[in-house]
Amino acid sequence: MHLAVAAILVAVGCAPPPTAIRAIPELADVPSPLSGPGVPRIDPTDRSAVEEGWNLLLTGDTGAARSAVGAIDRSPSARLLVLQSELVDADPGRSVDGLRELVREEPGYAAAWASLSTAAERSGQEAVALESARRTADLWGRDTWRSRADDLYARWVEDRMIDATDRLASGNADGALDLARRVEELDPDRTDARMLEARALIALDRPAEADDVLRELPAEPAAIALSAELAEQRGDLLTAIERYSELPDSWEGRDRSIDRVKRAWRRTVLPPFVQQALASPELTRGQLAAIVVALAPQLGPLEGGSVPLLTDIVDEPMQREIITAVRLGLMEPDRLEPRFNPDRAVTGSEARATLEGAAHLLGWREPVWCDGGVLASGCIELSEPVSGEAVEQAIERLARGNEDE
Repeated sequence: MHLAVAAILVAVGCAPPPTAIRAIPELADVPSPLSGPGVPRIDPTDRSAVEEGWNLLLTGDTGAARSAVGAIDRSPSARLLVLQSELVDADPGRSVDGLRELVREEPGYAAAWASLSTAAERSGQEAVALESARRTADLWGRDTWRSRADDLYARWVEDRMIDATDRLASGNADGALDLARRVEELDPDRTDARMLEARALIALDRPAEADDVLRELPAEPAAIALSAELAEQRGDLLTAIERYSELPDSWEGRDRSIDRVKRAWRRTVLPPFVQQALASPELTRGQLAAIVVALAPQLGPLEGGSVPLLTDIVDEPMQREIITAVRLGLMEPDRLEPRFNPDRAVTGSEARATLEGAAHLLGWREPVWCDGGVLASGCIELSEPVSGEAVEQAIERLARGNEDE
C-alpha cells in the first residue's frame, strides 16, 4: 500500500508534506527537500528533478533517487536529497557530517535541520539531534517539530533525571553519575543534574571531585549547603562554617548548622583531658564535670557558692571544671570529707541531675529523659554506663531545643 501511495505521488509530480505516509520507516521524521521555510532558490527544471528524486526515495530506491539529481548535485536541495538517501542506506553518521555543513551554508533551511536531527539521533549524537530539533521548531512553527523537540528532551533529560535519582536512592551511584553527566551534556544549565552528580560522587567516596562540581554553582543555595556538609564531613570545620554562613538567612537549618559546626570546631581546640573524656565509654565524675563546663562555657562566669576546698583534685587536670561544677551546685562533693572522688564512675542519676542543673542555670528547656524503656516524644537517652558521647549528645539536644523555641 505504501508503494502504491509513492507511485501516485510520482505520477502527479508533487512532493508530499512532512506528515504524509512514508513507504519506508527511515524517512518517518524526514521532510521533503522542497518543503518548509527557507528552501534555497531553485529553478523549475531543477525543482522537477528534486521532486522526482524525492518520490523515488520514498520507494526506497536510493540509487535511482541520487541519479535523478545527479546533474544538479551542487543545488542545496539536491544535496539534501542525497544526504537523506544515506539515511535510508543506514549510514546516518556520514549523513550527519554533510548535513552539518549544509546547515552552516543555509542556516534558515528548516528541512535540512530536521534531517540533521534525525540523522544525529540515529547515530547516537544526542546533543546535535536535540539542538537541531529545536532549531527546526524555531524555523518551522508546526506542532510536529515542536513535539519532536519536546519528546527528545523528555526522553534524554527528564526521564534520565528520574532514572538517575532512583539509581542513587537504590545504591547505584555509578549509574546515577553516568546519567547525570549525560543530562549535563544536553542541558548544562540543569542545576539539579549538577547536584545529583555531586551527590553521586560523594556516595562513591570521591569528595574532591564533588567539591569541584559544587564550586561551579556558587550562587545556588542548595549547592552551598551541600558543599558545607561535605566540608563538615571531611573535618574542614572552618570552611563549613564559612559556607553555611553564605546561605540566605531564611534557609532552613542554617543557624542550627552554623552553631553545630562551631561547637564541633570548639571541641577540636578543647584541652586533651576534655577530648579524652568525650571519647570515654564510661565517664568518671571528674570527666563529667570537664565535659559539662567545657561544652557549656556560659556556666563559667555565673555566680555561685564559695570555692570549695577539695583535697583530692589538686593534681587533676580538670580541677578548674570540677570547682565550677561544685560551686554552681551541679555536682556534690563528699558530705563527710572534703573530697570530690573524681575517679569514681558517674551514675546515670548523677549525670541527669548535673544536666538538669545546667539547663536550669542557662535557661534551657528542662530535659525529658527516656525512662524505663519508654521513649517519650523528644526524650533524651542517658543510661548507664554513662559515656562521653551520650553526655555530649544530651548537651547538644538541650542547647538545640532552647534555640528552637
